[in-house]
Parts: sequence; structure tokens; C-alpha cells
Amino acid sequence: MNQKGFTLIEIVGVVIVFAVILLVSLPAISKTLKHQKDQEYNQVLNDVYAATEQYVESNRTSFIPLEHIGGEVSISIALLQDTGYLKENLVNPKTGKKFSRADSIIVKVNKDGTLTYTFKE
Repeated sequence: MNQKGFTLIEIVGVVIVFAVILLVSLPAISKTLKHQKDQEYNQVLNDVYAATEQYVESNRTSFIPLEHIGGEVSISIALLQDTGYLKENLVNPKTGKKFSRADSIIVKVNKDGTLTYTFKE
């Protein structure tokens, strides 16, 4: 009698092989996805910093503290959105949610006169 098909042992063996492959590859896939989200987040922050820089340069006379070393100002996401420097539906790639309009960017004058931008939630 010639039976065609797989035995239970063969099927279990294949399932075990697939399980091992999955266990080995899952951490690498997870790490890659996290790295991608981090890169997207950093790109969004760079866009926010660029918008803040444009806003500050366009309205430099409004920011007296930025005329002195160590001076700093806080510029809200709401202000940048209301003035058209940022789009309204700015989404955080890490959470998938919109950035709060209350979030802000701290602009500080360094000792060498350059400006540093820091995002504050």
C-alpha cells in the first residue's frame, strides 16, 4: 500500500523549524522597526527645528533674550502652526498621535553665539 502524505513527526518537525526561525528573526525585525521609528521621529524634530529657526530669524527683533549669550526663549508648537511655519496635523511617529499644541521648542544662545533648539513636551 503506497500512502502519499506526511507523517505527524514530519509536520511537527517543520513547525519546530518555523518556530526557531521566527524566534531568531523576531528580535532583529523589532530592532529594525524601532530604529525606523527613531529615524522618522528625528526627521520630524529636524523639521520642527527648521521651522523654529525660520520663525526666529523672521521675527528676531521680538526675541530680546536671544541678543545675549545664555538667553533663551520658548516657542510653542501652537505659535508655529498658527503662523504657518508648521502644518496643523503634525504626528509623532513613535506614538502615532498628534503633537500637543502646548509642546514647545526652547531656543538658547550658546557661548559662541549659535542657537540651540531643544524640543520640550
